[in-house]
Amino acid sequence: MAKSRTTSASIHPLDAILGTRAKLAVLRLLAASAVPLSCQAMCRRAPMAYRSIDLAVRDLVGVGLLERIGESHERMYAIVATHRLVPALLGLIRAESDYRPALRSELATVAAKAEGVLAVAIVGSGGAPAEGIGQPVHVVVVTESDEAVHRWGDRFVAASDGLFDRFGVRLRVTVYTRATMAKMWATRTASAERSVASAERVAGSPLADLLTHEDANV
Repeated sequence: MAKSRTTSASIHPLDAILGTRAKLAVLRLLAASAVPLSCQAMCRRAPMAYRSIDLAVRDLVGVGLLERIGESHERMYAIVATHRLVPALLGLIRAESDYRPALRSELATVAAKAEGVLAVAIVGSGGAPAEGIGQPVHVVVVTESDEAVHRWGDRFVAASDGLFDRFGVRLRVTVYTRATMAKMWATRTASAERSVASAERVAGSPLADLLTHEDANV
């Protein structure tokens, strides 16, 4: 069977521009930087392997999206502002940078005026939240009483469909009372400590502050 031919960059330039994670990383870094960056600097900030960044830069220069700046020994690169696709790409990158904060804001709206709710946070498994494609966003809610557990658990679950329509994510909601959370925290693992330390606060007290306070009361 014959190999498929590479799509022409002049017909489908997005194939060349957005084809790899490294290219997206380069575009995000340069869009956020006020000055040109070298491949080495982008490797440190990504962080990604030098070869991946170097190949990405070469392709993006090849389609005219990046340009080399200056004649110094260390090659520096910047986005070509006059390229036809740059305004749309930068707009997409700006929208992406606001994506997670907007999701937290919508969750905070659900939590607004929630009597008896002490904390709402997005948590990961053993570290910072980083869901894979199709995986739900894990939301932890800590309440004062058992009665609030069912009420606010149902409220967040009910919001899940609307969030999927706007963000393409599902929620996995876990609701604990303060007492239950304190008992679990007393026998915590290192993985649980990392998850709590890196949790994204949505509403109420940060999880780490709430549980540190529980430690102090033991």
